[in-house]
Amino acid sequence: MKNILLLLAVFAVTLTSLNAQNAHCGFDEHLEKMLTEDPSGFQVIHDRQALAESIKHQRLSGEVERAGGPRIIPTVFHVIHQGGNENISKEQIEDQMRILNEDFRRLNADASNLRPEFVDVAADANVEFRLAKLDPQGNCTDGIVRVWSPLTFNASDNNGVKGLSYWNSSKYFNVWVVATIDNEGEPGTILGYAQFPGFGGASTDGVVVRANYIGDIGTGANNGSKGRTLTHEAGHWLGLFHTFQGGCNGGFFGESIDDTPPQAEATPSNCPQNSNTCSNDNPDLPDMVENYMDYSNGACQNTFTEGQKDAFDAVLGATRSQLISNSNLNATGVLLAETPCAPVAQFYLEKTIVCAGTPVQFTDDSYNGTPSTYDWQFPGATPSQSGDANPTVTYNAPGVYSVTLNV
Repeated sequence: MKNILLLLAVFAVTLTSLNAQNAHCGFDEHLEKMLTEDPSGFQVIHDRQALAESIKHQRLSGEVERAGGPRIIPTVFHVIHQGGNENISKEQIEDQMRILNEDFRRLNADASNLRPEFVDVAADANVEFRLAKLDPQGNCTDGIVRVWSPLTFNASDNNGVKGLSYWNSSKYFNVWVVATIDNEGEPGTILGYAQFPGFGGASTDGVVVRANYIGDIGTGANNGSKGRTLTHEAGHWLGLFHTFQGGCNGGFFGESIDDTPPQAEATPSNCPQNSNTCSNDNPDLPDMVENYMDYSNGACQNTFTEGQKDAFDAVLGATRSQLISNSNLNATGVLLAETPCAPVAQFYLEKTIVCAGTPVQFTDDSYNGTPSTYDWQFPGATPSQSGDANPTVTYNAPGVYSVTLNV
């Protein structure tokens, strides 16, 4: 018990340096909460670090060959929205998937920007994310679910946003896309947070990300992230700490990967390549501001390392092994050829209570496929039916009315 209390105290001190960041990742706060609720998680971390260390030694001694195709992770995006800009397009999500896979496979165009002193440790993580093609019931899906809810604002595990739409986390990587994230009273803006492997409940396992930090087009353009917020959070979800975790001395709760130089603190959002906040490493290397697990600008980030890949291997070989199994790849359809799915009808409107005689705008929000026809039924309204995508009707008499959309 004494060790646990000491570790919690050290962790709390470590967090204070993060709060100076205006826009940051909420992983540390989330993990601290998890460990406070269940201190046995410290042993989970210790065991995983030991496994990663064993994998590293096998790699360096030539005992392990990292050949073969990538480990495929079935993925689903749950877009929680209230009809605003947070209801991002399928194209923006597909752009995010492109970025995610380029980053994890080291196929990103800016990989060549890595400084020479780090080139030898840069890694293709041999991980590929694919949008699911079969949902939990075995139905055709495009891997995107849309849910209208005010819980998209100040989203958190506590406000129940994840319960609005969740697919079995032993089979899918759940990504919840929201308008804003609750910072739980701490300074700054939370861009995203991940649930560490082996922690928390299955129904909350995944990543939450602000909609305007998904991809590098649409609402995700021009924010400096270049779509790498999800790359960063997926790194946490696969077992990585921040590169600055634990400061210069690391320790049990520090970032234990030895090919990422120690850092005293998070890198500012710019890209100070002359930064060297710790000098206790040998050789004394500058901070790896290009690493996806730092806080540097997305335009600066371009690499994972071999040691970080060891950590991924430890998670994918144990905690998250079912996700990448052949049986699960078949069950989630990610090995199937591309086929169009039947759309799921859904719509929303800004106001559900209006004055008689006031025009009401209905907005199609169908997902899963592209509708070719619309059949709206508006009993009691003028007109009483429509084939438009986003019709406007009027209710002239007071009452309560039902609306039906078939696509």
